[in-house]
Amino acid sequence: MLRIRNLSLPLEFDEISLARACARALGVGDSDVTYAKIVRKSVDARRRDQVKWVVTADAEVLRGESALLSRENVSPAPEGEGSYSLPRHASEDRPVVAGFGPAGMFAAYALALSGLEPIVLERGKPVEARSRDVAAFWAGGALDPESNVQFGEGGAGAFSDGKLNTGIKDPRCAFILHTLCECGAPEEILCMAKPHVGTDKLPGAVRALREKIIALG
Repeated sequence: MLRIRNLSLPLEFDEISLARACARALGVGDSDVTYAKIVRKSVDARRRDQVKWVVTADAEVLRGESALLSRENVSPAPEGEGSYSLPRHASEDRPVVAGFGPAGMFAAYALALSGLEPIVLERGKPVEARSRDVAAFWAGGALDPESNVQFGEGGAGAFSDGKLNTGIKDPRCAFILHTLCECGAPEEILCMAKPHVGTDKLPGAVRALREKIIALG
């Protein structure tokens, strides 16, 4: 599998167009590309009359992949992207996670995957009850100081439209995005340069991740 960067594609394109763009970048015939998928895409709007996607894609070719690695913007596709192997541990002591915002959620999930059965402490309510409290406040009701847009399961970001921005290039970011997709987030977050879960889907993803952690102990 080859990873190809800096492909230019129109705003409306399909799988055939993607495969053809990969073939052009590799200098092979269209029929030589047997598979292509988007890994990352972002909008290039520097010119109003030429708004386009800038795409990174993975592609398979019929033969000669090693010879194509010398081409510009082509490298081997990483293996196991989106997976994250965690060592298993046995301990009588259960770790404690303070808070169930984004960091707390994934700290608890990583510990649970490792078999350590974490205990999570959260001052606010579960996201279902919290959603009702926030909706009541926005409708003119009283503020609940322990269950609002700041405090509760999901953290402060649960009601701020679900943007997922980071400047780091750590491979574990893909694990987080894949986990969110397993919990109901839209699959487009796997390839968008600035992934966005959305306020309508984020509470459900938070609830599903909590249930995964509980199922693991």
